[in-house]
Amino acid sequence: MATLLLAATTLFSCKKDDGGGNTPGPSGNLNSVEQKIVGSWKVESKTYVYTDPNGAVTRTDQLDACEKDDTYTFKSDKTYTVNGGSTPCSYTMSYDMPFSWYVQAADSTFAFTHGPGLQTYPRVEQVDGTTLIISANISSASKTTYVYKKK
Repeated sequence: MATLLLAATTLFSCKKDDGGGNTPGPSGNLNSVEQKIVGSWKVESKTYVYTDPNGAVTRTDQLDACEKDDTYTFKSDKTYTVNGGSTPCSYTMSYDMPFSWYVQAADSTFAFTHGPGLQTYPRVEQVDGTTLIISANISSASKTTYVYKKK
């Protein structure tokens, strides 16, 4: 991802998803938020909000081309993979192994071993059948929010 969700500059590239259906459905060991996250997601937008001493200034960042084709696939075994797409970012790392993830049910804190960019106490703000919104306070005065759409 970009300078983010999703402390916001950690991206990596994996093999392109061949559409082979490797995303099992939710299993019994997932909480209700995790069950909604299982599946493949693409980044749709990134918003950066900075609050200065005089008020809030909001800037919507354009995603780099290299971020627009990334796909995050969260599996019900609480592992995920990232497909960096055909346009990998210069700061991307290439891994063929899955990473672990989970959401703390009490406060919707999104925890992961690597990525998806947010690494400063990211939170699931919203998740439903089509939209996943994850945000993180980068500092006491700034917040980055990523919106993902289900593939």
